[in-house]
Amino acid sequence: MTQRELAGDRLSVSMISRIESGNVQPSFKTLTLIARRLGVSLAFFQDGQESFKSKTVSVVNAVRELFEKEEYGQAITIGQEMLERSDCLDGDTEAANSLKMLVGRSLYNVDRVPEAIIFIDDVYHKTSFSTHPVDSMESLFWLANCHFRSDQYALARTRYKEVHDKTRNLKRMNDLHCQSEIYMATCAYRLGDLEDAMEIYGHLFSASASGLPPRLKIDAGMGLSWTHYKMHNVEKAIEIGGEVRSLSLKHGKYELPRIEHALGIYRFANDPSSKAAEYWKHLRQTFGQTSQPIEKANVLEHMATYYLAVRDDPDEAERCARQALGLLPDSRQTLLRARLFRILGQVEQHRQHAGFALHWYQIAWSLFEVSQARQEMRQTADLIKTLPE
Repeated sequence: MTQRELAGDRLSVSMISRIESGNVQPSFKTLTLIARRLGVSLAFFQDGQESFKSKTVSVVNAVRELFEKEEYGQAITIGQEMLERSDCLDGDTEAANSLKMLVGRSLYNVDRVPEAIIFIDDVYHKTSFSTHPVDSMESLFWLANCHFRSDQYALARTRYKEVHDKTRNLKRMNDLHCQSEIYMATCAYRLGDLEDAMEIYGHLFSASASGLPPRLKIDAGMGLSWTHYKMHNVEKAIEIGGEVRSLSLKHGKYELPRIEHALGIYRFANDPSSKAAEYWKHLRQTFGQTSQPIEKANVLEHMATYYLAVRDDPDEAERCARQALGLLPDSRQTLLRARLFRILGQVEQHRQHAGFALHWYQIAWSLFEVSQARQEMRQTADLIKTLPE
């Protein structure tokens, strides 16, 4: 095989030449490509040079490097290949578990959640809290994240609570303990258990939680302000949102666009004057520049509500709601899609089309039921009751 054939379209001939002459030490990624072309295992290059343990460490570190660089596709491909090769990890359970977690989290980050669950769940069942507490709780936490991402909030809440309870007195796992508590509150919020959500968010955002990392405190504060808003305590939502904004400015402007977006919504709800509306429109323009479809859909949901409730413009409200639905995948964001379908029902009710309104309300109610969002179900049922027979 010539150097050009070995290089192929992924490497340069000069790189192959420098590697052969010993002038360059190839990366794990490059070495993997060369091994594939030659039809040999990585051990072919490593036998007699380093121990089996050092080989497994290099494999895991290489995939971790890809993961940290957000090269998730490569991390998945190489990680899965190494897990299947008996010459790389056979007998090293710890390395295999680390690699499975990296592959699982990479799959999660590219939105291949069902596949991610397979890898992460395997790690969870092969570790125990008593002997591997960090691995056990990390894998359980990421399992909960997978359920959360899949809108399975009741199951996610149970998993987060287990992580929270088992890490309560472990200082080295304090961040995981606090993160799981925030997610517990968020699951409660999504399920409509607003009093539970407020209690947890309030505890985390209070002065007594001074040891909480600033980013987690900001997350807790935002959750608390949204919960107050949801419970129609708009002035309190504005007050807490202002505190969160000040905290964000002190800590690198973490989540500042989302905080200002929320404050715009709160202020508009508190005073739908022309000034508040203009401020809110400015925020919409800011978020219109984002590449994140879910963020855009969230803004469009509030715009639809604005056009319907304040502008008395059902056509524009419908346009915003349908545009938002077009941005969302069918398998995710169940609650947001349900709220958008409910807006479509309100649009048709405003037009006095009771049959169409009932159709959209029923779709919304069924999606709220899937997510076990009891408060949202009650609100939708109340709207159905207002329809003429």
